[in-house]
Amino acid sequence: MTRIPAEIAFGGIYFPPALILCLAGFVLSLILVGILKVTGLGRFIWHPPLFFIALVVLLSSILYIQF
Repeated sequence: MTRIPAEIAFGGIYFPPALILCLAGFVLSLILVGILKVTGLGRFIWHPPLFFIALVVLLSSILYIQF
């Protein structure tokens, strides 16, 4: 089991790992929502902004559990 580092250095600036995982969840959500719109499955979503926020939280927490 790997341990999450306390902070990640990027260009001399230190970031918390949760921020990096939330950004990754945001990008994955953008990709997934784009795929849903292209395939036409996005029309079944009742409230798209609420769905997007829930997807970001879900994917970020899955990524956090994996790392």
